[in-house]
Amino acid sequence: MDKNFAEVLGWLSTHLPMLLETVESGVRTLVATLAGGLITFGFVLLKARNDRTESEIAGGTRALFTLMEMWNATKQYQNEFVDPYRNRRDAWLNLHVGPRLNPELAFDMRDLTFLMRKAPKVLMSVLLEGNRYRLATYLVEEHRRLAVEDVWPKLEAAGKHQVGVELGVEPTTYTGQ
Repeated sequence: MDKNFAEVLGWLSTHLPMLLETVESGVRTLVATLAGGLITFGFVLLKARNDRTESEIAGGTRALFTLMEMWNATKQYQNEFVDPYRNRRDAWLNLHVGPRLNPELAFDMRDLTFLMRKAPKVLMSVLLEGNRYRLATYLVEEHRRLAVEDVWPKLEAAGKHQVGVELGVEPTTYTGQ
């Protein structure tokens, strides 16, 4: 047994430095790989967070632009077509037919999902404004449809080319436009 033990000790004394060097090299490689993976994972998380932030900013900007377009269209319609007839008895009948509001104008919910977490009240207000715009679009279109398809043709057929004369207000002549 002493001879075997001596052989093992001899072998270890000659090969141990090389064995320790190999194990140390392997451990260094493992630690470097782990550190590289952690750093890469950190960069991927940082990039994902930055991308999400940029996406939220872009979505919010698109929503603000859409909201501004909605407000601008309805305010212009109000100023040019509704306000001149406000508080007049013949407003509904003689309200001019104006241009259509853009029915395709709407918010993209994918742009606004971040508001569910961060500001749900703002999201609800934005959605409410979108609903109000859709209602205004419907009312403008319905007024146009009624005037052009129903009211004016019947008035013309009855020989009433100047709408509003019987009501004692300034007449509006139907031009068919």
